[in-house]
Amino acid sequence: MILTPNGSGAYGGGTYDRLGPSGQFSFNTRPVKAGETVEMHGVGFGPTNPAVQAGQAFSGAVPMTNAVTVRIGGVPATVLFSGITTAELYQFNIVVPSAGSGDLLLPSVNGVQTPGGVYVTLQ
Repeated sequence: MILTPNGSGAYGGGTYDRLGPSGQFSFNTRPVKAGETVEMHGVGFGPTNPAVQAGQAFSGAVPMTNAVTVRIGGVPATVLFSGITTAELYQFNIVVPSAGSGDLLLPSVNGVQTPGGVYVTLQ
């Protein structure tokens, strides 16, 4: 999702837009622009500090202990936050760099590349 702090988003009472190529889905999406912040989610990214216990209810935001790097179209992106926000769900807030358009997103955690095929539509 693309965070829209100015309230202009199509979803969440104006708080975000959905990221994707325009006209490709049954719901509204749009490309992200350089300088905007993207929120992404995933599972299995490793330990946090303080530790979040497996099998326990959790709500909050706890940062990861492992370094997270993201490159979009080969250009390093700024990672504002990387950590657990609910039980077993990791959140990454990433500022999109100037990297052209239609680029591949390649996140890496503690030097280990995540599986390929994760794309971001950049305009």
